[in-house]
Amino acid sequence: MGAYLISNMLQDILKFVLVFVSLIKALEGADSNDITRLRAYILNNYDTHSRPVQKLHNVTTVETSFYLSGGFEFDDQLGKLTLRCMVMLIWEDQHVKWDPVNFGNLSDLTFFPTELWRPDLSVLNNYDESEIDHYGNTLMVAKSDSSVWWIPPAEFIVGCQTDFRLWPYDTQTCYIWLSSWTYHGGEVDLIIPENATKITETNEFPESREWNMVDSSVTRGSETYGTNITFVYVSIKLSIQRRSSVHTSAITMVGLGIAAAVLISFWLDPFANERLPMTLLVILINAMYLQCIHQIIPNNGNSVPLAICFFRDSLIMVTFGLAWTVGIRYLAKTKRNSPVPLPEFLQSFLNSIGATVLCLNPRPTTKGQIQRKNTENSEEDGEVSELVEEDNSIQEDWEWLARLVDRIAFIAYLITYTIFIVAFL
Repeated sequence: MGAYLISNMLQDILKFVLVFVSLIKALEGADSNDITRLRAYILNNYDTHSRPVQKLHNVTTVETSFYLSGGFEFDDQLGKLTLRCMVMLIWEDQHVKWDPVNFGNLSDLTFFPTELWRPDLSVLNNYDESEIDHYGNTLMVAKSDSSVWWIPPAEFIVGCQTDFRLWPYDTQTCYIWLSSWTYHGGEVDLIIPENATKITETNEFPESREWNMVDSSVTRGSETYGTNITFVYVSIKLSIQRRSSVHTSAITMVGLGIAAAVLISFWLDPFANERLPMTLLVILINAMYLQCIHQIIPNNGNSVPLAICFFRDSLIMVTFGLAWTVGIRYLAKTKRNSPVPLPEFLQSFLNSIGATVLCLNPRPTTKGQIQRKNTENSEEDGEVSELVEEDNSIQEDWEWLARLVDRIAFIAYLITYTIFIVAFL
């Protein structure tokens, strides 16, 4: 398809070159008197403000094509698209027609754009409504068969409604609507050639450093007002995609690092001294990057970008993880006034292969030494205290239960962060 469009573009440019070549050859065979007489013949009583038709009911058909020559710029902060291109406009001017035999075989003649009628093709959704001069001041070529060719450079600046929900992998779609401000469809009609339904890209235009054009289309549309007044317009649709490599390195990799740090902290023993400081550090980094990307990403209205959702929800989860660690330690280390054994099914699980898979084995079997009064060996002048071994397995079971619950939380966090990374980053 790209080769086909380039081939058609080269054919159009070749036609335009042939027009100028024929014009030069004609000028070589004609003298200045022929050119002067022809210009006087055409411009005599010519009205640049009147539509170039012999009868008012005749329709002026303007053939429109677009070639990307100067590239494009997109300001996502302002929602402003700037498109620099060449516009090929071809129409019939019934007042510009002559017999080349009577004018030194001149079949083509150039005119300044202010000397002949031009279609007032303007951007309807112009970003700055006070500035509607879109086209460069280039010459026109009129042919003896009454056709007029005009290929000016143009700059279209329009507002574009943006959506940053998928930032930095977002694709923005912008529209440019061109129509006549003065004439309705029964007076000036716009047509799109079959080979010009897309903006033809050339190899010379400068590429944007941040955006890549992924698709374009040029279509003709019409809108009817009242009962019989129809206005014709040309719609240019551009789909541009953000080049996300820099943002991936700066934001996405940090998100992956935060997720890894949270999971590592959950994998650590809940009673390890490193766990709380590591969790606090992750909270600090997460909060900093949440503020950072909030300043980078433009306001997206009620739709929150997924990157912000990731860091927001991650901050909530790691903060909950801090409270979870404190709660787990309280569950395991709280001294109970009377022994509270674990339910039988939990004790069975702690001795099963499932506990082994969760890295909970071996189950502790040590007995705690406590200091208590030994009444059997008491002397007459007082009681003697000594260290004796006492079975502390019930307390150790609660510590083991805390580790089990912590492993389950690790699995839950692993699944949640995997979903976050796939959906958000």
